[in-house]
Amino acid sequence: MRDPSRDTPNVIAPPPLIYLGMIAAGFVLDSFWRFPLTLFPLQNLAGIAVVILGLGLSARSIIEFVRYGTHPDPRRPTTALIRSGPFHWSRNPIYVAFAIVHTGVGIWFGTSWVLLTLPLAVAIIRFGVIAPEERYLTEKFGDEYRAYQATVRRWI
Repeated sequence: MRDPSRDTPNVIAPPPLIYLGMIAAGFVLDSFWRFPLTLFPLQNLAGIAVVILGLGLSARSIIEFVRYGTHPDPRRPTTALIRSGPFHWSRNPIYVAFAIVHTGVGIWFGTSWVLLTLPLAVAIIRFGVIAPEERYLTEKFGDEYRAYQATVRRWI
């Protein structure tokens, strides 16, 4: 078991900042080299709907953290293994939600660059956040977490 004073997974950065940074990078790239995205009429409304969907999933996931009395920030100690709500079908529903929001922003503002930064954001999350979290949770919860991993997918 970890030293209680170091009871965190040591992720590389707060996940919301990773996604926001990649979204910002997409807008910066778009300001230098316009790469518009035009999919269909009412694209802006569709983008807004996708953002709302992602925010709703994020909120629903955070409600589970509150119910279990643990904190959603991966830089803080985890006190409970959550398997209900969105965590029943994804081990990382908040990161899925952030990816949905990221996609929605790209559609909403009609910029391909924002969408093109999504794979990099997902890769950073996968290797810089999820990998340390999985090692931490395996160490902290052992067989209980391994059983969860065996039955619930990492993303969707």
